[in-house]
Amino acid sequence: MKKWNERVRLVTATEEIQRIKKNCERLSRVEPLWRQLRNRSEMEDMTVEVLIRNGEICGTSTLAEYLLKTELASSLDRKSSENTLDLLNITNKALTRARHLSRTKGKTIFIIPRKSGVS
Repeated sequence: MKKWNERVRLVTATEEIQRIKKNCERLSRVEPLWRQLRNRSEMEDMTVEVLIRNGEICGTSTLAEYLLKTELASSLDRKSSENTLDLLNITNKALTRARHLSRTKGKTIFIIPRKSGVS
C-alpha cells in the first residue's frame, strides 16, 4: 500500500487532465505499430523484470508498456520511416528509464475518473 500511495494519483484538475491527454494522444499514434510488434511481450517482460529487480512493485506491467511506447514514439519522432525501427535500441532505452524510474520518488500512474453510462 505504501508503494501504491507513492506512485498512483487520482487526477481531477482540468489542467492536469489536459497535460496527460496530450501525452495519451502522442502514445495513441504508436498504438497500431505497437500492436503489430511480434516481440512486444518479450520487451514488456524484460522491462517488468528490471522494474521489479529495482524495487518497483506497483503497476509494473502498466509502467513497462508506457516506457516502451514512449521510447517507440520518440524513435518515430526522430525517424521518418517506421521500417527503420531499432527494437533493441528502443528496449535498451526503456530499460534504462525503468532503472532510473525505480530510483525516483513521486507519482507515475495517473487515474482519470470518467463518467459512466451505467447506473
